[in-house]
Amino acid sequence: MAKARLKELGVIHAYMDTDSVFVPLEKAQELVGFFQPLNPYNIDIPLLKPEKKDLWFYGIASKRYALYTYKEGKIRFMEDEMS
Repeated sequence: MAKARLKELGVIHAYMDTDSVFVPLEKAQELVGFFQPLNPYNIDIPLLKPEKKDLWFYGIASKRYALYTYKEGKIRFMEDEMS
């Protein structure tokens, strides 16, 4: 469903797995809003949520990717950001 919705919006995803999809930042909130009516909970919590901003993606194959930030000429991989 996410892939089809992104196609309707005129963009593609960078990566998709069972529980995640990496989409262009400018379309992330729109995708979150599209899926929110499917929320099975009685409380109003987001069904999907953006994880990071200004995060870059480099992938070469399924399950073979790196997430990183690029600031002031330096690359920091996601695990560096979490420590």
